[in-house]
Amino acid sequence: RKCMQPKDFNFKTPENDKRFQKKFEKMAKELQRQKTNL
Repeated sequence: RKCMQPKDFNFKTPENDKRFQKKFEKMAKELQRQKTNL
């Protein structure tokens, strides 16, 4: 999944790490769904 991450996403702070991870997982799932729909 490293190749999916843009360089901007490399910043990680403990506070919003979990929240960010959930958001990123949602984005990744959406991308996967769109790919399978195509």
